[in-house]
Amino acid sequence: MSKKKKLIKIREILKKNYIDFNFFNKDRIFDEILYIFLSWRTPISKAESFYQELASDFRDRNALFNLDEDQWFTRLESGGKASDKSRTIVRLLKKIRNDFGSVEAVEALSMKCDEEVHKYLVSLPGIKDKSAYCIMLYTMKRPVFPADAHCLRICQRLGVIEGTNSRKQDRVRGQMELNQLMKGDYQLCYDLHITMIQHGQSVCKRIPLCDKCVISNMCDYYNKIKGTK
Repeated sequence: MSKKKKLIKIREILKKNYIDFNFFNKDRIFDEILYIFLSWRTPISKAESFYQELASDFRDRNALFNLDEDQWFTRLESGGKASDKSRTIVRLLKKIRNDFGSVEAVEALSMKCDEEVHKYLVSLPGIKDKSAYCIMLYTMKRPVFPADAHCLRICQRLGVIEGTNSRKQDRVRGQMELNQLMKGDYQLCYDLHITMIQHGQSVCKRIPLCDKCVISNMCDYYNKIKGTK
């Protein structure tokens, strides 16, 4: 069985066992950039709370360009890393305003190809590789796969990609390999990202609960462990 077919089969099994989880992703590109940034080192529920407060207070998102570091710190203080986030988001918004002029104009990114969109997003302060792919997948509906720690851990154990996710270079390589395998298939990217995160949080943890795993029969790691017993 090819790696692509293996991923398709795994998608079918995981979809039967996990819900289409709501990560609170946004419809507009600027809003998603803002939300993804707010979720850095912050629980999803807290990031969504921050976002909703901002959305309520700043119905015209362009007014966010006028907030200084102290004002951002006051708003983000309860979420952790407030000092770092406050400095970074001021830089991020300054770059967006210089590049586009307004929040509405950021939607022009939708006219660019995947490579150009990704290159621009990772140029924004505070937006890393995985975050850029999340924005592209969830808001822009692009066929890309954001490989977070859970997805990488699962795919490595399955034997779909090589290496470990303990080093940056391995994460970058894993991200590239998975996007090559799923290239052009938006639904596969979306379904696997949603379900693998849930599977990684509940079953395929750092110390895996293999006896509870619904895809253990397709897992190289499990079959190797089983074979040594």
